[in-house]
Amino acid sequence: MNTEERKDLKGFIGVLLFVFFIFGFLIFICIAEKNYIVLTIVVFTITIGGIFRVIGGAVMLYQEKLKK
Repeated sequence: MNTEERKDLKGFIGVLLFVFFIFGFLIFICIAEKNYIVLTIVVFTITIGGIFRVIGGAVMLYQEKLKK
């Protein structure tokens, strides 16, 4: 693992923590306000985003392997 990969990983983890913080805050507000429709939409959005991120990551890794 070279330094550039490590930098990318640090940036990725930072973005992930930031996103989790924002969504955690949103979920907390939704539960406090008993606004379950918005809560459902937020959780649904996170789930779909996560699925697409995993698929995108797998595709990128596969393309990197094809280049080598």
